[in-house]
Amino acid sequence: MTTSTSEQGSKVVRVNHTVSIMPSQELGVTLTEREYKHYIERLDGCKPHGWSDLWLAAAGIGGGLSGAALVTAIALPPDTPAAEKSILWMLILLGAVILVLCLIAYFSQRSHYAKEIDDLKKDFQMQIGSPG
Repeated sequence: MTTSTSEQGSKVVRVNHTVSIMPSQELGVTLTEREYKHYIERLDGCKPHGWSDLWLAAAGIGGGLSGAALVTAIALPPDTPAAEKSILWMLILLGAVILVLCLIAYFSQRSHYAKEIDDLKKDFQMQIGSPG
């Protein structure tokens, strides 16, 4: 809680028992407790959740599967049956699809967080009344 007192002819804002700030030292912004809680909830919504780690792990698995199958397909002797080569090429394709889809999901999730953070910055700038 902040209170204003006059100390030696200048206005001092007391933040708590140990901190007091003169307006010439630091500009202040007053928020209601409701606004503060609303901003905190919005900030919590901007945190990356476990899904981003899951998307990256799945992308790594897909890339590993695709890479291992590609190396195996290249290293096979020419007299290998066509069925085995077809299975390896299907694994390469499957791994590549998993990799691409998971990377798309990961980066689209990150842009969502960036948009939320930009909206919060705009709200804070409107709150303090400064141009962005």
